[in-house]
Amino acid sequence: RVFLVGGSLLAFTLFRKPLISKLLKLNDTSVHCIYWGNAGNEKHPLEHSNLHWVNLEGDNLNSNPLSDLKAIRALVKLIRANKPTKVMSFNAKPILYTSLLCKIFSTKCKTLALMEGLGKGLNFLSDLEKKTFDIATRHILFNLDLMTF
Repeated sequence: RVFLVGGSLLAFTLFRKPLISKLLKLNDTSVHCIYWGNAGNEKHPLEHSNLHWVNLEGDNLNSNPLSDLKAIRALVKLIRANKPTKVMSFNAKPILYTSLLCKIFSTKCKTLALMEGLGKGLNFLSDLEKKTFDIATRHILFNLDLMTF
């Protein structure tokens, strides 16, 4: 059971199709592609019996954690129900929330965080929010297990 968690469906469409295809070729691998929200087209780039698309219906660009409660609750339900063995998250929000929730609710889950770019995607955050993100993710990013497939 592998979770790929990203900010939007567009990221899966543009950058994750080869990874998803490779994971699906492994025997008995169930892949959940979970995205924080989507503005626009809901057309999934791949279809497969072991591939599950989940829109958390959150706002990937909003920096207010209270606005994410519905999406966080949905992510907790997915983690509890599916007990993922490996999780790869990319983009700031999915990295932060998914890593924390996997540590809390799934002790056997290996996590990998992929922060793309040079961090300019966090420019919309205030200085206090940037500092909070830095403190919250410092422990997570330096204590992640390596993900092997």
